[in-house]
This record gives sequence, structure tokens and C-alpha cells, in this order.
Amino acid sequence: MGTAPPGSYENVDALDAASAPTDQSVNPDSFVPTNSEIITQSQVIQFVTNGVQPPTVAYSRSDDLWRLECFNFNPALTGIEAHVRLLTPDGQIHDEVISLQGIPSNGATVAIDTQLAEGFVLSALLVATGNVVCVRGQTASVLLVRRPNPPPSSYQTLWYGYYVSAGNLCFPPSRVDSLVDGRGWLTSVAVAQPGVGVELSVAVPAGVRWRVVGMRATLTASAAVAARAVAIQVSDGANLYYTAGAVNTIAAGQTGEYTFAPDVTAAVDTVLHFTIPAPPLESLPAGHTISTSTAGLQAGDQWSAAHLLVEQWIEG
Repeated sequence: MGTAPPGSYENVDALDAASAPTDQSVNPDSFVPTNSEIITQSQVIQFVTNGVQPPTVAYSRSDDLWRLECFNFNPALTGIEAHVRLLTPDGQIHDEVISLQGIPSNGATVAIDTQLAEGFVLSALLVATGNVVCVRGQTASVLLVRRPNPPPSSYQTLWYGYYVSAGNLCFPPSRVDSLVDGRGWLTSVAVAQPGVGVELSVAVPAGVRWRVVGMRATLTASAAVAARAVAIQVSDGANLYYTAGAVNTIAAGQTGEYTFAPDVTAAVDTVLHFTIPAPPLESLPAGHTISTSTAGLQAGDQWSAAHLLVEQWIEG
């Protein structure tokens, strides 16, 4: 038998010997192929890129901005994210995340504008960052904004409504909620103590509506001799439209505790706990005020800080 030419082998045994690793300590399972030996798996689904019907009604151009907005009164919520999936013109699915962090809980609207890849919007989902139990104390919206015209103008709203849990604000479909429908958010409100001889007053903040569940405060009368007759007033900020008074007065040196709530009757007990009925209103708009009006109030009389429980809806 002659010598085999270079690059070939005389028999199978010779081929096996040539292909065996020279270092017997090498584990074949730990073998890592070189770059030229790696075979990349092709995409399972290939999308046609020409002459096809749009998969959704939303398309993001390369010069568009995505605007994520939040209006928040919930101290537990500090950040939100929009998780977006796009079908790009070359038939690829592209995942993007828009993050809005450091959200205040004072009712100020905060927003971030982000430029994403061009393509059809397959889906978008809003989630809160961190372990947050959310209530109807915050709203969020995602808008497509056209940038060529200064200033940028909103073009399409993907969603706008209360964020309650992951999944309740998503696209598709487009969703724009009425924020004053359904239940509101029960929240407590502290009203600072006024100065001596000054009436108590609280206004509904901008961007919200309130339904008063209850309000409580005390009036401590000075030693000045006079009868103090307390009434609760509600106004639109300029004009009174509701007044209800306590059934009795307090005298010098006495302290009366006053509760203002719907579905109560005007009454007082033996230790000067007064109830005063609130108006039968669905809600009070922003700017409306609740205040005391005390006939016979003396310069040394002192109202305490007030505490309210309200059902709140966001209008921002």
C-alpha cells in the first residue's frame, strides 16, 4: 500500500487518530467553537416588508417623540415605565423602555420625551417601578408627538387614565378614561392650624375634585365672655352656596369639637361634640372652599388644625 497524499488518510483508523485531541486531559464537552464555526440560528418568522396591511393603527416615525406623563398624589409611587414593542420597517421586532423616575406626589404633572425606533406599535404597557401598591391617586398617559413643528404637538394618544396595576393601561387598544367616573381615591388631608382669632379654611387643590367624607376640628374659646356660634360654609371661592350651623353655642373657656359630614343631623352631646351636615354634593371642584364662620369669635379664640377624609378624583 502506498503513502497517502497530503490531506488524505489511508484508512478510518488513521482519520480517527488525526482528529483525536492531542491533550487527553481536554474535556470534549468544554470545547468552544471559534467564531468561524458558530452557526447563527435564523429568525423563526420572516415578516414581509412590502405591500402588506398595517398590523396596528399606530406608527412611530423616526422623527417622532414618545411623551410619557404622570400626575401623582400617591407618595408610594416614584417611577413608571412604558414597555414598548415595535415592528421596524426591516421586519424586526424591537423592544424599548421609556422610564420616568423621581415623580413627586404634590400633583404636579411631570413628563419625559423620548425618541424610539421607527415602526408599527405592536404593544405598549405601563408598569410602576419598585414594589408599589397603587391606588387611584395617579394618572399616566403616553402620546406620540410630532416634532417638526415647533413646539412639538401631540398627534396620537395611546392611553390616558388612572394607573392601578400593571396591565390596566396598555395598547392596543387606545384608551382614554374619564377620570371622574367610578370610585375615587380615599385620602386624608391635614389643614394647618390658623392664627389666633382666625377662622379655619381649606380649598380643593387645583387638578382634583373632592367629596368630603368627614372633617373634624376643635374651637377653644378664650376667657372673653361671649357666646360662640359655629357654622360651616361652602363656596366656589367667591360666592357662598351652603351654610349649616351648630345647634348650640359654646361659652368662654369651653372647647367644642365639630364634625362636618354628609348624612348626619345637627346635634350636640353633653361634652360639646357637635355634628354639622355637609351638602349632598357628588363632589366639589377645584377652588371651592370649606370654612368656618363663627359668630361671636373673640381675638383670643383658637381653632385647631383640621383633619379631613375625602374621596378624590384627578382632573389634571
